[in-house]
Amino acid sequence: MADINYSIIIPHKNIPDLLRRCLNSIPRRDDIQIIVVDDNSDENKVDFKHFPGVGEKCVEVYFTKEGRGAGYARNVGLRHAKGKWLLFADADDFYNQNFLKVLDLYIGDELLDILYFSVSSVDSETLEYSNRSGIISDLIAKYRGDENFDNEKLLRYTLWVPWNKMFNRNFVNACHLTFDEIISGNDAFFVVRAGYFARKIKVEYSELYCVTYRTSSLTYCPSKISLEDALDMRLRLNNFFTSIGENNMSVLLYGLVILGGKRYGVIEFLKLFVMVIRKRQLHLFFKQINACLKYKFLGYFRNLLGLILYFKFIYCDLYRGDFDF
Repeated sequence: MADINYSIIIPHKNIPDLLRRCLNSIPRRDDIQIIVVDDNSDENKVDFKHFPGVGEKCVEVYFTKEGRGAGYARNVGLRHAKGKWLLFADADDFYNQNFLKVLDLYIGDELLDILYFSVSSVDSETLEYSNRSGIISDLIAKYRGDENFDNEKLLRYTLWVPWNKMFNRNFVNACHLTFDEIISGNDAFFVVRAGYFARKIKVEYSELYCVTYRTSSLTYCPSKISLEDALDMRLRLNNFFTSIGENNMSVLLYGLVILGGKRYGVIEFLKLFVMVIRKRQLHLFFKQINACLKYKFLGYFRNLLGLILYFKFIYCDLYRGDFDF
């Protein structure tokens, strides 16, 4: 039996057609283990008798009934993973053509803990260009290793998604890394802690993965529970950054609190605000708001100054008779 080089873990819930697309983007090779973990999908939305991947080469499908979210599903996948390297895909995304040819260049590096790679993005339905990958692609492109350590810190601590990375499984096990079993933000601590503990990282500039834009996804339709989970995750992250002396990496809080108020009213706003107080980050909350307002004020001031100078130049040209209509 061939050694397994890659274990690709895919959590799934209620989108079998998109899961099929994701699976079709992965070549079937003897050194690949594809792990699909279904998070208690609705039988009215999924035909379990013809579930994608069941009985297919290289694919293992695990059905869970707990319904505890993608983090729980990913942890189930981790327990079954056998590969030297771990990859994570979302069921509504897919891999770009020839991604394995690029990854194969790195699988012999036993000292490598994390490989970061660039991604592309499209609308899930139309497959037309989407800018969802913009931040990741820009940061990957700017990375210059030790020449710019700030960029390396941004790589390690700000790209919270697991799907633009390949992890050494021995490294993940040695650091006891698992996903938070929450509705929203389950991957942040896994990725940030991995970035903190990693000794050797590399960056691949090729776009190996395609993240899709889908308006019905949890990212764009947050519930009350997901907002609260996301805020709690950010509060815990800020405590973690403080504990490792990286206060400049603190995560913004006020946006989620304001979003909760706009979407669900004053009660939800107050509930989120109280969470900030209980985690003793009220000073950081107002510091961030002050910085935002200051930045906006400076922006308004700069625009006003530019407008004044513009009209001044026009006036001077008119006064001198040099203005050409």
